[in-house]
Amino acid sequence: MIARYDGIAQSNHTFLVAGHPDGLPLKIQGNVVMKDNTPTLWFGTSSDTFAGNSGSPLIDLDAGIVDGIHVRRPTFHYAEQDDGLGGKCAMPTVCSEASGCSPNSGESAWAVETRMTRAVTQVHLGLHSALIHVTL
Repeated sequence: MIARYDGIAQSNHTFLVAGHPDGLPLKIQGNVVMKDNTPTLWFGTSSDTFAGNSGSPLIDLDAGIVDGIHVRRPTFHYAEQDDGLGGKCAMPTVCSEASGCSPNSGESAWAVETRMTRAVTQVHLGLHSALIHVTL
């Protein structure tokens, strides 16, 4: 998979997030849009993510590259509701398309994605031993 090493994600592009939230085999959402592209270390999107989606790649469908790593859903994950049978059930929180979910731990009303340009500077990728030639 190709990742962005410089520049920033494009605000007018469409993104895909894929992961394994809440023990599901795979959840793919391909209609993710940029909502806040102003922070330098992260950006906000409309991704519909759940617990367990952290670490999921955010793929720019227009450029074909990984632009971010999902780190935080937009708000408290579930709201308790009556199930109609005298019990309770957990329902996913639904956020406004226009204003997102607020508050969100004081950071953003949107899902938070770490920029790949930030992530690649924090990870040391050592050389595989097959690529190192030692002469004595």
